[in-house]
Amino acid sequence: MKHRVFLALSALMVGVCGTAMAADVPKPGSTFKDCADCPEMVVIPPGQFVMGSTADETTREGTPDRDAANEKPQHQVNISYSFAVMKFEVTRKDFASFVTATQREMAEGCKIWDKEANAWGIMDADANWKNPGFAQADNHPVVCVQWADATAYADWISKKSGKKYRLLTDAEFEWILRGTSSGKANQTVRWWG
Repeated sequence: MKHRVFLALSALMVGVCGTAMAADVPKPGSTFKDCADCPEMVVIPPGQFVMGSTADETTREGTPDRDAANEKPQHQVNISYSFAVMKFEVTRKDFASFVTATQREMAEGCKIWDKEANAWGIMDADANWKNPGFAQADNHPVVCVQWADATAYADWISKKSGKKYRLLTDAEFEWILRGTSSGKANQTVRWWG
């Protein structure tokens, strides 16, 4: 039996950034919406951290060697600007609104994690965002979405709001995952440790 683990649009669209001039950026931790049906955004402060993982982290997390190599070398990153990210994941309902409004043609197939083969990236030709192979309700995070679709979603929100939205960079995403406090990230894999 294949265990399906998908990179949800939550992981990508937690990566939707609202960018604004420094004078327009609300206080870090505050929330706002650029339009009535735009996503709620939370402001992230600037700061610095060491990006990448130690051998202890990748071992503890059970990261396959081929993926652990992508976490090296560790290096200092300075994020010199505040930015905003979605407070909540993009739901299936939100994504369906985008697909309907834009009449976007969605590709079939989704890469999954196959636990028995201990392999990521196995293509399941039958999976898609509407039918990922497990039960979902409209308020669940959308999954099985390709990068181009996530980018198109961000562009759609940009047009609706009149503000620039985009996906996070790897550094911005890791800054958020590690958690921030006083302009420095926790030196752990995630904010909780």
